[in-house]
Amino acid sequence: MAGSEEAGPGHEVWVAAAGEAAGAAATAAIRLVGLLPAGWACGQRIEGRRIVLRVAPPGNDGAGTAQTAQTVERWLAGALEDRALAHWRAVPPEA
Repeated sequence: MAGSEEAGPGHEVWVAAAGEAAGAAATAAIRLVGLLPAGWACGQRIEGRRIVLRVAPPGNDGAGTAQTAQTVERWLAGALEDRALAHWRAVPPEA
């Protein structure tokens, strides 16, 4: 279900605040979930000034395929062009 905190199948992406002007992580997470195309599933969690999304386009088999990863990464790049997310950046996962 879009916006749930439960992680499921799909591809995980991390987004981090780029300075204090970024605003609250919860607000950015809601904006990101709201920008998902219809039918996409998303689980999210907030870790301080970082947001972790597990996004699954329709038809995702849960295996985390390279095609799913590319689709989700393209969506994220477009979503981060939204003016409301101007101070948020995609970042590598925490080790």
